[in-house]
Amino acid sequence: MINPSGNIIMVKRWNMFSLEIGRFVSRLILTCIARAKEVMEYEMSTPNNDYWWWADGLYMVMPVMTKLYKVTGNQQYLDKLYTHISLHS
Repeated sequence: MINPSGNIIMVKRWNMFSLEIGRFVSRLILTCIARAKEVMEYEMSTPNNDYWWWADGLYMVMPVMTKLYKVTGNQQYLDKLYTHISLHS
């Protein structure tokens, strides 16, 4: 749609909408990462090794802990993961 002054209104509105969606998704992703970090850091802070005692649990936690390691650079994620796997294999 073009207004009398020649500006393309719909494109501007779509760009603004896309920008807002992008900001929302970014906040959502950061919130999810923060919560995963909170849970995993709690698990790593305890001496317990019984959080992931079933086979499916081990397969579910591997991607989470390796991705959190990549995001944070915290070696504890890989160390705790290795402990879980070596105890339950």
